[in-house]
Amino acid sequence: MTGILHFGPLHLLHFRAGGHDMAIDARYMVRVTTTESIHAHRIGDRIHNTALYKGQPIPFMKFGESLHNKTYHLPMLILLIKQRYVAFVVEEVKGDVTLSQEAVEVAQEKEYDPKNLIHGIYHTESGAVLILDIEQVFAPILNTKALRSGE
Repeated sequence: MTGILHFGPLHLLHFRAGGHDMAIDARYMVRVTTTESIHAHRIGDRIHNTALYKGQPIPFMKFGESLHNKTYHLPMLILLIKQRYVAFVVEEVKGDVTLSQEAVEVAQEKEYDPKNLIHGIYHTESGAVLILDIEQVFAPILNTKALRSGE
């Protein structure tokens, strides 16, 4: 990581997923719920798992282990990305973070992040926190017409 980004207040949601501390821009957050709202449904010959929000199925994603290996009471973030609801299953929600005029290391090393999923890193007493580009993380789902919410 190289480069320094100076900015005004940045509001992030800090969480743990896939065994790593991560954060996303809090402006995407709609609510925190649990994985109890994940349901299986059949589309043709395939079974798909979707989360329900406002009575409608929405796509979801989880870093790390399969949901089948964990309890169904994990935290799930409901996000609004490009006017579509999606869900992101995490291990733990650590809370809101506001960074003022602090320096954040900007992610520029493509060999460690070839899909360009990381905006940058900030440091806490317990270690580094990856700031995800959540639009890029969900790009494969949001670009798949069959999984777009509301369609």
